[in-house]
Amino acid sequence: MGEISKTTLSKVRLLYSRTNVFIQFNDDVCLPGVLCTFEESPKKYIFTWTSEDKISEKDMKIYKEVENSKDVVLPDSTNGSYVTYNEELMKNSISAPLNDIASFSTTIPTEWYVGIIFQLKNELYLPAFYIQKRQYEEDIEFYTELASWFSILGKNVYKTGNDTGAQIYKIYDKDEEVNESNTLVVKDQLKKENSDLGKIIEDAKFNILLQFSKVTQKGKEAAAHILGAPVSKPLVPLLPKSFVYSILSKEEVKNICDEYEAAREYLRLMSKEMQEKTLNAINQTINSKIGNSNSYQRVNEEEIEWHEEAFITDIIKSIDSDEQNALFSPSTQEEDNEWQNIEMPDFKSDRTGSPITVEQWVTFYDNEGRLTKSEDELRDLIYHSGLENDIRMDAWKYLLNIFPWDSTEEKRNEINVTLKESYDSLKQQWKNILSNGPSADGEEEDYDSQNNGNAGDERYETDIYKRILDRKYRIEKDVLRTDRTIPMYSNNSENYSSDNPEIYDDIDTDTSQAGWNSNLEILRDILISYTFLENDNGYVQGMSDLLAPILGVFRSESDSFWCFNEFMEKYKNNFHRNQEEMKNQLSLLLDLLRLMDIELYEHFEKLNCLHLFFCFRWLLVIFKREFDFYDSMRVWETIWSQKKSDYYQLFIAVAILKQNKTQLLSLDAFDSILKYINNLSGNIKVEPTLNDAEIIYKKFIYRYMELKNRLINEKVNFMKKNQESGIVHMEAFDENGEDEQNNAASDIVELAKNEIKMDPTSIINRLSKLTTENEASN
Repeated sequence: MGEISKTTLSKVRLLYSRTNVFIQFNDDVCLPGVLCTFEESPKKYIFTWTSEDKISEKDMKIYKEVENSKDVVLPDSTNGSYVTYNEELMKNSISAPLNDIASFSTTIPTEWYVGIIFQLKNELYLPAFYIQKRQYEEDIEFYTELASWFSILGKNVYKTGNDTGAQIYKIYDKDEEVNESNTLVVKDQLKKENSDLGKIIEDAKFNILLQFSKVTQKGKEAAAHILGAPVSKPLVPLLPKSFVYSILSKEEVKNICDEYEAAREYLRLMSKEMQEKTLNAINQTINSKIGNSNSYQRVNEEEIEWHEEAFITDIIKSIDSDEQNALFSPSTQEEDNEWQNIEMPDFKSDRTGSPITVEQWVTFYDNEGRLTKSEDELRDLIYHSGLENDIRMDAWKYLLNIFPWDSTEEKRNEINVTLKESYDSLKQQWKNILSNGPSADGEEEDYDSQNNGNAGDERYETDIYKRILDRKYRIEKDVLRTDRTIPMYSNNSENYSSDNPEIYDDIDTDTSQAGWNSNLEILRDILISYTFLENDNGYVQGMSDLLAPILGVFRSESDSFWCFNEFMEKYKNNFHRNQEEMKNQLSLLLDLLRLMDIELYEHFEKLNCLHLFFCFRWLLVIFKREFDFYDSMRVWETIWSQKKSDYYQLFIAVAILKQNKTQLLSLDAFDSILKYINNLSGNIKVEPTLNDAEIIYKKFIYRYMELKNRLINEKVNFMKKNQESGIVHMEAFDENGEDEQNNAASDIVELAKNEIKMDPTSIINRLSKLTTENEASN
């Protein structure tokens, strides 16, 4: 066969076809299409997925005929059917040369479909394709068809495993050297060989990113179209944006997961949730297709539904532009400069840069030892100044709800005595259990948390002795790595301990020389006591990070325990196995970053980094690793003292990102960003960061109100257009939650406000969680 001319390139010879193959469009909808292999030119074979609604009825019949045919279309034969592959189809296809596919893996099949993921030779990946089961198939036979694709090219398929048991199928040239541990796959052996998608994403290090590389010109044009078309923007990763992870193969990520089990759990849950959402979307698409063949996609129809997302980026950019014009436009005659009449809020920080001293603090007490300033006054002082270390052991007890703000010295002494007695009793309880050993009769303890899905990262032991012993071992292992460069936790003679940690039971050595000391012993005992008191929490890596500065302040085991307990009341959800709070914070951080720095947001979006996993450690342990040990205390007391936001840590996170914006914009891959962010650890300046966080919060209030008002205006315009078309909006509610009866009797602006207010997915409602100020949060 000679060179195919441009006029005949619109027809290609079909070698293989499979219909009802889905890709993810967004969280709720999947697009059906056809997966096929065709011959573009002699000995040049293309693997492609094409959107079903773009294929003509005539060609769809051909695709189905080839799919149902028992005859194999060989490359060297003259038989075969030809289908159209024109410019329109190029724009709605995902394709790559068959020769560029390096490996594949399949999901565990359900009753109705199976997923497959292809890796290209340059280590990038095509999106997951989900293949619907044929009516007559006992099992989905797609596995048995894969080998024939590659035998066309004179290649062999080998099965290779990893330490998780997941299977990956790699494609080799027939004369290529293959590891002896790999197994040559024959066609019928491929059947039912599969692996779990969650394991592939997490443990097999699969990079689930939509990137097109080494593709034909057709593929490049298709990619450019998909990535550029506004209506197809959700196709950019072809999977839900918040679940796209290309990270577990990165060394920096492995290190974080080794340090914090919560990070590994977070990624595992994300990959699992991604799969579940994808499969649910397929079911919804199939069901809607049964009812209406055109109901799953309305790309070319006129939109009559409100889509907030279509306006957000432009509104934020307009706010950016207006701020710049108002702040930096040169002064001209008033009639020529509309910006002169705009009053911009004061975005300056009020931080003093000078912490409250001991001398100042003692003047705040009267003769009875009661504070003379109000709680709000003192909180404001601490927020803007911070505290000298010598007064933290007093002030932190107010901030952490140990002392009432109006308590006398006598009352506080009583509280201290009561809390010490309670702690000593609690500690003695678990020590007695360890001394007595396991229950002789082997009876299981009856604890409500036995089946608690929110326990820590440990295997739940029903026997209380075994549970405490297991936690003790894991805690000792963790505290040995906690802040060993800080003098009180370092290995020196002043911190000698005669205690014999469980972790050293199997080695004959002096534990002081092995790194154990008296302060680590206190850390361990406090953490065991905490997990004994709060049994549902278990112990999770990272808790020792939060305790170390508290013990550094109080130097008292009882005081440290109760302050740590109150600290954990605020942040224990960070460590829960379901990771809902970490997902919530990272999602809110993404919304906040988008509003406050759209350029940085779009840079992360371009690099498929909107998961913001590089900020995970920041939020998990409240910047403990990012600042100097003593500076982290200043960060914490700033967060505790303010009442502006329940998520003030997110404003600090945005401050750090913006401080490093120039460097971050110069990086072009997730692993580069993660490495850069991790290298900031211990090198971030505390006062400039807290200054910036305060400014960002003030600017957030202004921008949030601007975004809200401008979005309402867009909604009003949209509703007016719909009214002109005869469409009536009935989805509005009044302030009491009652339905509005008709549009004519209600102000359209109030209708627009109420529709946005009643939409829990609106960015306005999401951002409202970031402030407690009434004007902004209402």
